[in-house]
Amino acid sequence: DEIRAAWPRLVNDPPGKKLGLALRLGLLTGARPGEIAGLHRNELHSLDKAERAAWIVPPERSKNGRAHLIPLGKMARETLEAAIALLDKDEAFVFPARGGGKSITRHALSKAMADFIAGLDGSQAKNLQADAPTPHDLRRTVATRLSSLGVTKQDRDAVLNHTPTDVGSKHYDLYKREREKRRALNLWDGALGRLLTPQSKVIEIAKARGSTKA
Repeated sequence: DEIRAAWPRLVNDPPGKKLGLALRLGLLTGARPGEIAGLHRNELHSLDKAERAAWIVPPERSKNGRAHLIPLGKMARETLEAAIALLDKDEAFVFPARGGGKSITRHALSKAMADFIAGLDGSQAKNLQADAPTPHDLRRTVATRLSSLGVTKQDRDAVLNHTPTDVGSKHYDLYKREREKRRALNLWDGALGRLLTPQSKVIEIAKARGSTKA
């Protein structure tokens, strides 16, 4: 219910379309807020190819210092395309700060989330305002939802770019799990799309009695 209430309102004031799209991207990918804030256009690859579309966070922007490939599902691609459509032709960052030349900061996303929650009313407002989530909490939502969809912990950790701690994974298993990450995020993309789609009423049409002959 909270996701349904928040999704359409995130792109309005507050926090506004640019910041709202950035928060949506967090919910779709599980990426860290700082990675989203500093997203450079050259980190995006093959947005027009569903089976190859990806965002590659470079090592210098990754928490664990390793390049992180994030496969992009349908809704993630649509969110990025909407953000890019807001840009001037020469802007390098997908979510630029005012004045140009720099990206927004992680703090800007935190403030956007806080402003959004403060502006809510109704039944959802009480729950969210009592224990206000942060942009980082969107990662927890993604991890929880992936778990509910049957995605293994190993694949969830790969999606979130968690550093493996066991010896086997850390030093011997160097497989990057790109295929598994794409499957996981496509599952979540589809589940989120269904969650946001209003349930349509099914009307049964009675068959006419009798029969016709050719």
